[in-house]
Amino acid sequence: MDVRSFADLFDRIRQQIATVVIGQNELTIGVIAGMVAQGHVLIEGAPGLGKTLVARTLAVASGCSF
Repeated sequence: MDVRSFADLFDRIRQQIATVVIGQNELTIGVIAGMVAQGHVLIEGAPGLGKTLVARTLAVASGCSF
């Protein structure tokens, strides 16, 4: 996969998540980067900020299970 197709794929996943989760762009980009790097991501924050929704939406957008 070349850089251009990777950037397009990354942006499409980010846009799909952004349709469900509003106002969490930095979190969304970080979670996608963690998934691409095959690493771990700790999502911290106050209750009700959509942390679980981000993880669930990322799983659906990327074809993974939650």
